[in-house]
Amino acid sequence: MVFSGSADGTVQKATLHKRPLDREEAIPIQGTEEAVCPLFSPDGKWIGFWSKGKWRKVAVNGGIPIDICECMWPMGLTWAEGGMVVLGGLDTGLLQVSQDGGKPEELTRINLEKEMSHRLPFFLP
Repeated sequence: MVFSGSADGTVQKATLHKRPLDREEAIPIQGTEEAVCPLFSPDGKWIGFWSKGKWRKVAVNGGIPIDICECMWPMGLTWAEGGMVVLGGLDTGLLQVSQDGGKPEELTRINLEKEMSHRLPFFLP
């Protein structure tokens, strides 16, 4: 299990923590300052997260986080088997980007007369 948490409840002091289900204590993941919205890659080898205006990933076993792309605060993230990541946004449609990095591309476009945003994407099996 991975979660974002901070002692004072703020995003500014939040970090990701990893907690094996057979243990009671959580271990902070280095390099994940101000991290929110964690999710696992489909193969379980990576943890994706948003931090300081960027979508990033870090190996489950630790290491230096890798920047994937710049993006606004996401309103949901989902990661597909083929390596596509879809991000929901505030006042936008859905965006897609490769797990290997790049510039996010528009996947859906909101109808400003009827919609505010497209949020909380989720790939179905």
